[in-house]
Amino acid sequence: MKKILLSLTLLAGVTAIAQTTLVPDPLFEQALVDMEIDTDGLVNGQIATADAEAVTTLDISYLFGWSGNPEDYIQDVTGLEAFVNLENLTIRGTMIDNLDVSALVKLKDLNCADNMLESIDVSNNPLLEIIMVNGGGDVLPLNSISEIDLSNNPLIKQIIAIGIGKIDLRNGNNNPDMLINVSAGGWGLPPEVIVGNTCIEVDDAPTAQNGGAPYSEWTIQHINRSYNYAAECIMGIDDIAAKISIYPNPASGILYVNAPEGASLQIIDFSGRVVSQYHNVNQSVSLSGIATGTYLVKLVSGQQVETQKIIIKS
Repeated sequence: MKKILLSLTLLAGVTAIAQTTLVPDPLFEQALVDMEIDTDGLVNGQIATADAEAVTTLDISYLFGWSGNPEDYIQDVTGLEAFVNLENLTIRGTMIDNLDVSALVKLKDLNCADNMLESIDVSNNPLLEIIMVNGGGDVLPLNSISEIDLSNNPLIKQIIAIGIGKIDLRNGNNNPDMLINVSAGGWGLPPEVIVGNTCIEVDDAPTAQNGGAPYSEWTIQHINRSYNYAAECIMGIDDIAAKISIYPNPASGILYVNAPEGASLQIIDFSGRVVSQYHNVNQSVSLSGIATGTYLVKLVSGQQVETQKIIIKS
């Protein structure tokens, strides 16, 4: 009898564990508690899986305001995979560099602008209609996504992809109401200044290039940026990003820069403040007097602007 009771007790313990999902980031869990999603009301590293499954809309955006301290931002959204019934997800103003939405197969609207993402995979989200991945501006957090693949998202109809270099739309989408925004965001540049190009891969490139339907009905917003349609995009070697390198990263004392002649460089902190500025950059710049932390490096050459994230160490 004791053995049977012990077995039942162990089984109950395993079942209890199976009904929870780990949420290791305390700020992420605090947000879930504050929104009364995590119903135990405790920041204890876990959420009842049933609590997550009950949510269809989740907004994790700028919850803790803007700060100069990276530790004040959500760093990890592990646990999001349990929100399998999400249709609308907004995650903005965090320090996450990875966002796994592969389990969110019901997702229709994804806004993941203003984080620290270098890529986003939505290949397992066939119902996706709206996506926002931009990260333009001078204030961290700032995404550095260069391209986005929407070839498995045939229902997509709105794409906000500020500064993205390549968009794959070869998905059979013939929606005439398509809206795509690839404008160069946040720089406050005169309208005649062009900051790079966005190449849009489509199913019927000749028709798109000649202004035929449905592409003639699409709305393409491209302030301070050019765009083109192609069957397959080949990123140009003349792009400024291919001509520069900034190293090492993390850096300490000296930052080495390979850039076109006459380029200028700014180092910008989390609040958008320019902490150091250099003109006619040549080979290296001194980091003396700059506090340790994560910064945005903005390099300007003629009418081209390139940004990179760097970490400065003591």
